[in-house]
Amino acid sequence: MLLATTAVLGADQTQEDHSLFADWGSGHGQSFMPATTGVLYGLEIAIETNDNPGSIEVFLWKTDSSGRPFDPPLTSGYFDKTNVVHPHPSWYPVFFDPPYTQTPGEKLAFTITLLTSGSSGWNDYGYVDANAYPNGCRILYDPSWLEEPFTSYSNSDWAFRTLVIPETQLTFTKPYAEPSYIFGTVSSEEYIVYALQLCSNLSVDTWSNISVQAGTGAPLTWPPMTGTNPLGFF
Repeated sequence: MLLATTAVLGADQTQEDHSLFADWGSGHGQSFMPATTGVLYGLEIAIETNDNPGSIEVFLWKTDSSGRPFDPPLTSGYFDKTNVVHPHPSWYPVFFDPPYTQTPGEKLAFTITLLTSGSSGWNDYGYVDANAYPNGCRILYDPSWLEEPFTSYSNSDWAFRTLVIPETQLTFTKPYAEPSYIFGTVSSEEYIVYALQLCSNLSVDTWSNISVQAGTGAPLTWPPMTGTNPLGFF
């Protein structure tokens, strides 16, 4: 069963001032607070091009009120240095695998972990030395090498955009229709089967069904719901 979606992919939280750039190391990142319920599937960061870019992993965390992350991370996304191709500072997306279902007002943060450094590749990341984003700030969190594993910088912010599909925009169009055996009832009427899917491996375009629902028309609104499922849909 195939899925077609009319979701609009957009930013929820943003701080777009990248007047400064720095070669941040592992553990640097930004705290933020979502404004909408929806699927947080990635973020964009500003990177200034150099001749030897680097690869990173970006981790997403729940935090306390100060922005200090709680272990373990919620999810992560991989960014390969071959993606850095533009000749000037540009926005680059990092996609979380799996995505995370966010709720308004919760405290979240992202941090980077360097997968390359020095001669193997590095990046300069956009930021601003000002309190440009009111619901978070630049942070440093890495217990693996820091004696004091957490620091917040209240007058400094990363340049970032969180990429979110709001729950009100999770709608489904008609994938196919045929007489079907649905929920124990054989019917000659036209029924529609909808599959809610997520990409479980972005690099090879692997999609998996999260759930299946029947209906008789489209679009069918299917908002994500909180619960014990790690993907947050049930």
